[in-house]
Amino acid sequence: MKVALAQVDTTVGEMARVVKPRGTVVVTIPNGDSWLNRLDGALRRALRRARRLSGGRLFQSAISYDYVPRYWSPRLLESVLAKHGLRVQQRRFHIFRLTFLNKVSPRLSLWLMRKMNFVSSRFLGANLVIQASKK
Repeated sequence: MKVALAQVDTTVGEMARVVKPRGTVVVTIPNGDSWLNRLDGALRRALRRARRLSGGRLFQSAISYDYVPRYWSPRLLESVLAKHGLRVQQRRFHIFRLTFLNKVSPRLSLWLMRKMNFVSSRFLGANLVIQASKK
């Protein structure tokens, strides 16, 4: 299921309503600018296609779900936060997990997560973590 912008807008509006003045909100979303997410999606699509062509015999364990996450650009989320009176205090990019890599090589995925837990580049971080405060 993809999350529509209206749902995110409503959710952020409710968060801004219930947080105290000078209170903090932390939001984590899949990073739309991430090359890792794009690569992960391309590999999952290729595996799905190969599985379909093989009649479902190949890569059955590598694709155990049909969930496709909705990726958000950092600018889009920051504009929604600002619209509701939340000011961004900190923005970090986090390598939480790579779904394709978890299925193919869990050890490599775990090693990457330990070595590169938080990264500075928006192109490498799979998830965006924003800390914002109410004005």
